[in-house]
This record gives sequence, C-alpha cells and structure tokens, in this order.
Amino acid sequence: MRFYQTVLLCLIVLSFTSCGENRQEMQGTATWNHEPIPMGCVTFIPVDQDVSRPSIASITNGKFQIPARFGLLPGTYKVTVEAYDGVPQEDLPAGKKLFPGYQVEYQIQETDRSLDINVPLAPK
Repeated sequence: MRFYQTVLLCLIVLSFTSCGENRQEMQGTATWNHEPIPMGCVTFIPVDQDVSRPSIASITNGKFQIPARFGLLPGTYKVTVEAYDGVPQEDLPAGKKLFPGYQVEYQIQETDRSLDINVPLAPK
C-alpha cells in the first residue's frame, strides 16, 4: 500500500510542474551503502518555492531520470529518497522498505545534468 501512496504522490507533484520554464533533464544514480537501490523514488522539493517547482523520479536498479519538461531549475533542493528491496510480497508490491526516508539538501547548478546520491548504511 505504501508503494501506491508514493506513486500517487509522484503523480500529484508532477501535475504541479510547469512546462513553460527552461528546465533541464537530470539523471543519476541512487545507492545505499554504495549498492544500487533496487526500486524507489527520489523527490526534489525546492527550498525557495518561488524560484522552482518540485520534481520526482522513480528509481530502478539504482538509476533515475527526470525528463526536461519536469526537470530541475538551478537552486537548493531538499532531496528525499525512498527505497525498497524490489521483491514483491502480498501487501508490498515494491517489497520491503530498506530504510526510513533519507533526506539531504543539494545545490543544483545551471550546468548540472547528473546527480549521484549515496544513502549511508545508517541514514539519519
């Protein structure tokens, strides 16, 4: 059920993104203790919401990609990673949660096109 709530949140966030801004495609990796996260979601919430809009991407086998139309503008973002083991179970289609949601701030520059996020073994 939690996985479906995350997907619904992703769709809601994407519905608020603006297509008229000069957004840039962003791609990257998401790892936990330097191992690829099997399945999950990474969200980017701008610290200054007057400058940019939120964006989100699904994580599959440690990789994520945000197309340009939903891409990021330069600025500081609160980045949250949700991760699952990818082994479906009856009530857990994405599998078991690997760790509590991990959050960190990143400064995205105008020239950034990729981002590598490593969640430490014992996330804060």
